[in-house]
Amino acid sequence: MPLAAQTGHARIAALLRQAVERKSVPQSLLFAGPDGVGKRAMAIALAQAVNCPNQKAGDACGECHTCVRIARGDHYDVVTVEREDDAATIKIEQLRDRVLDAVGYRPFEANKRVFIIDPADAITDQGQDALLKTLEEPPPAAILILISAYPDSLARTIQSRCRRLRFERVDSGIVEEPAIDFEPALAFLMAAVERSVPKKLKASATLATVKGDRRVREAVSARLEIVAALLRDVSAVAADELGAVQHRDAAGELRQLAKSFDQHRIAKAWSALQRAQQALERNGGPKIIADWTVMSL
Repeated sequence: MPLAAQTGHARIAALLRQAVERKSVPQSLLFAGPDGVGKRAMAIALAQAVNCPNQKAGDACGECHTCVRIARGDHYDVVTVEREDDAATIKIEQLRDRVLDAVGYRPFEANKRVFIIDPADAITDQGQDALLKTLEEPPPAAILILISAYPDSLARTIQSRCRRLRFERVDSGIVEEPAIDFEPALAFLMAAVERSVPKKLKASATLATVKGDRRVREAVSARLEIVAALLRDVSAVAADELGAVQHRDAAGELRQLAKSFDQHRIAKAWSALQRAQQALERNGGPKIIADWTVMSL
């Protein structure tokens, strides 16, 4: 089913559709959330969206030959890696055969090669070490999606190199949530390098302000995820790896931020963002967390 049909996760689907339309889909994604909430279905829908020849508004048609084959699991360029039989782990040999040795090849018949690893927390420590290099420098035509109900059991180096999207359990019905806009996250990061405390706090207030009946905690979490993605772009700009930049329409701001964020500060900022997300999960106040985060970046 297309992204628009992924019931209960409208916010995530909207973010992904926006990324597909802007051709800025992160190449390393971590879909985190309880078992059975639709993480793999969203991964398949994303694979359809980036490869559908009839793509419209960042989404797949769901009906063409490409979409049908991806949904059936028999498309050459969409690879799913899972535990074999009753094995407790995904072994490094399996990872090498299905992902590491194949990821460098150009797509055979699609726009992107999509590799879905489910569950990623089943990868052995040796396998995670081997996967790390690919996550650090994924080939331009590859997207890696790690799926996990226990994301914090993954190596921190793996977590830090993936854009994390959090899936919540949905009891019933369709949760209607507007798309999270990009501008508050960019303004938040720009304000973080300002010396003016009032400017920082004004940006954090904007980040934590939500119109309508959208849930503030989820909105702040989504915007902080965008901040983390922007930081990865800043890191790429600073390393002169422009091909790895996802938000190219913000190139001017990214170059400006790269003057203030060296690699040490970026690592420190990622740590602060992870702590902020953990505080949100523990029901911390969104505005207080936003204030603390902008001062910590």
